[in-house]
Amino acid sequence: EICAQEWVSQSRECLEQCHFCRADAVATQGLRQYPDEGKLWEIHGAARFALRDFAGACEALETATTLTPLQPFSQIALAEAYLELEHPEVARTILIHLADWERSSVEILSRVAKSLGRLAEYETALAVCQRITRREPFYHPAYFGVAFYLARLERAPEEAILPLTRAVELAPKVTAYRLNLGFVLWSSSRHAEAYQVLRRVPLREVESRFWLNHLIQVFEIAGDFDRAVQCRSRLGEPTDSD
Repeated sequence: EICAQEWVSQSRECLEQCHFCRADAVATQGLRQYPDEGKLWEIHGAARFALRDFAGACEALETATTLTPLQPFSQIALAEAYLELEHPEVARTILIHLADWERSSVEILSRVAKSLGRLAEYETALAVCQRITRREPFYHPAYFGVAFYLARLERAPEEAILPLTRAVELAPKVTAYRLNLGFVLWSSSRHAEAYQVLRRVPLREVESRFWLNHLIQVFEIAGDFDRAVQCRSRLGEPTDSD
């Protein structure tokens, strides 16, 4: 007879290797023998979440909470499942707990910030992103998160310049960072600096009409008509060479 810990070990190994169907099957089989083993309920719930069975994930993870303390990855999965099932208040309670918990990892905090954003809890999401930048100063997505939630809070564009500058320094090839930095510089009337940032954008990567129209405005005012023509061409607009 397989002991409870062996079922937990086997199912967790499958889960960690992203074999979610197998992890779910092993955990479910183990629960038939050990229905009060909280760790098996937790793994069952995490697997159901990964398989996008949010109702099944909630049921399993709630059962697990009555038997064992949930790991942070399971807590965030439970919160996100509740969001998907449109139970925002329950999700908010879990997210606020994880945001305040000192032992939450950067990965967990990033997911917490994103989910708080879905709940329009922009102040708390901003605070979480700022906390990540203090803890992991080379984690560039957090700086972009700071700028993103500053914008959601309708703060002055100037406030987003420093975090976006840091994001570009850390990840200069991420086009979204450079576009947003150029935009806030332009909005702050720092047009020459905005042009210097945006002229390094690989235009082949820009598909959004909003960004292409903004780039046309920047390039034409800067006298960079070659780049402006390239943007117009990507929009499908006629150019002088047509």
